[in-house]
Amino acid sequence: MPIPIFKRDKVLGVPAYERFWLGGCLKFAASFASPTRTIQAIESISRKLIAVAEHAGAEDAFHPTKVPRLIGIDQRSCSWSVVMVIEHLAIFNTDVLKIIRSLQQEVEPRGAIEMADYDPGSQGTWEAVEDFRKSVSELSWMISGDISFDSNAMFMHPWYGRMTAHQWLCCVAVHQYVHLRHVRKIVAVLGVT
Repeated sequence: MPIPIFKRDKVLGVPAYERFWLGGCLKFAASFASPTRTIQAIESISRKLIAVAEHAGAEDAFHPTKVPRLIGIDQRSCSWSVVMVIEHLAIFNTDVLKIIRSLQQEVEPRGAIEMADYDPGSQGTWEAVEDFRKSVSELSWMISGDISFDSNAMFMHPWYGRMTAHQWLCCVAVHQYVHLRHVRKIVAVLGVT
């Protein structure tokens, strides 16, 4: 019996057609977005993410909440709290920063990304919010330097395939935007107004 082309991948929790579509959109957008514009988007989205966490308050921001899966969201993360999402973003951003630095030096990192490595370690802490701010600040600082994004070196993303440093930077912006929708859904389900 033939295997369907677009089967649901239980390991990743996101349908293959969705990963294909998102990867195509990401790479298309990266062909137009400058690093400066991309970091401006990352900074803007990060401020909105932190504002949602702060508005939710200590009790609701830490409350793991079941939400329907949104486009681009792995099934495993549909029961996280707002702060758990932010911790996930801090971990991801920190690793992507290392990937980008390697690719800018024409060095392709070894190994592969394991999605489970980006799960929050617990129910999250307010320190995760500070770690997230720091990761965005480090990305901003990197862009403000004289470092070029013209490298042809690439590293494999498990959903989107091989990507350049600039595409990885754009991935951060898209990833944060997807999770901004995610945290807004969490607070809506919690009834935070």
